[in-house]
Amino acid sequence: MKDRNKTNALFVAAFVVIAVVGALFLAFNEYGYSKYETLKKEILVLRRDMKRLEQENEELKASIDSLETRVPSAIEKVAREEYGMREPNEDVIVVETK
Repeated sequence: MKDRNKTNALFVAAFVVIAVVGALFLAFNEYGYSKYETLKKEILVLRRDMKRLEQENEELKASIDSLETRVPSAIEKVAREEYGMREPNEDVIVVETK
């Protein structure tokens, strides 16, 4: 009876060790759960960046459209901000920020 109990205890211990090693392998190997979680977070960041870039792209398209259709206020804004142009009777004040 003692031999049978020892055999059962060894079998249970071996099973537990194999189960723990298997679980650790599944969690931390190259394709395991930790890699899955890392990739999932990366996908969320990339989707957020993609939405931001799509919105920025739409704004740029609208800006290009307003310049192509020769909207005076859009042209004036670009001339003032990008090229520092001014009206003949205006003074330009440059404010530098640190």
